[in-house]
Amino acid sequence: MFLTPKQVGDVVTWSGGYSLTPEQFVTEYAAADGAHRSVGYVVDRAVLDVAADYQAEIGGMLREEADLMAADAEITQSDRDHVAALATSVSAGDAPIGIVLGKATVGAINEMSADPDVGEIHWQGDISYGGGGGGGGASPSSTSSECSMWWPDRGRIVTQQPSRMPNRRNVWQWFRWSMSGYAQLVNCHERVTYEAEAWYDGDPSYLGSVTGWDTSMPKPYLDTEFANESREVGKTVGTSDARQLRLNYTYTTLVWTKHGTAATDRGKVSGQRGHRFWPGSCHRTWCIGGDETAFLFPAWDHTVPGANYWAH
Repeated sequence: MFLTPKQVGDVVTWSGGYSLTPEQFVTEYAAADGAHRSVGYVVDRAVLDVAADYQAEIGGMLREEADLMAADAEITQSDRDHVAALATSVSAGDAPIGIVLGKATVGAINEMSADPDVGEIHWQGDISYGGGGGGGGASPSSTSSECSMWWPDRGRIVTQQPSRMPNRRNVWQWFRWSMSGYAQLVNCHERVTYEAEAWYDGDPSYLGSVTGWDTSMPKPYLDTEFANESREVGKTVGTSDARQLRLNYTYTTLVWTKHGTAATDRGKVSGQRGHRFWPGSCHRTWCIGGDETAFLFPAWDHTVPGANYWAH
């Protein structure tokens, strides 16, 4: 969105100038080794000092992830160093924002489009959903055996209350693809997507509403938060371009939440492949449809709080 990222306080002022109601701030970072790291902040309208809240929430979230990474041998030292450096930077008040997700009138969007600091803008009013079960665009291009076992081959999930910020809870995952699963995933669709899903056993839930998230997956998004027909509660981060994923690289996601209404819970892990509806540049959740779900760790064997490894 912004051609040059703005500091979070400047983004708040900028949004007010266009009567834009911000819902998420997202920044995409690149490490020296070419790895991605994207950080998202969910705006709480009750918060008066958004810049200070961003510094506390996202700084605390990244410090917690740095601790989780340091304790897990699967994570590379370069990824540990990158997250630790981001935690230090954000905690010190350096909070560049590249993308704003929010609500605005058509007139305000037209005005923003003329802003010299703004690049591409995507809005749901542009989206015309086709028939076929709520998803427009092309159906999956491959339903053959070449797209039958596309999921990661191993991973880990941790759901806990972080020691640094006892008023928050989080779910952290890592996962990676072997050659066979990776080759099938990228063959499933020319615009294939992937979502790392953590599901919890309904209401009351251990995890509350999301306040922040981050991931090393490219072209990421926080999926719409909802409970399904079984009242299961999902916390999901996805990539809108799974063809940019790397073979034998350990990807991570973290979803940072308020407390839920339960002290314990039960969870499961799944992955969903899907596709972007159109070949254009919209990479947000409203431009993506799901195609198939793989169950990676069974219901309800993930005891919360707790951690589990899984493999396939």
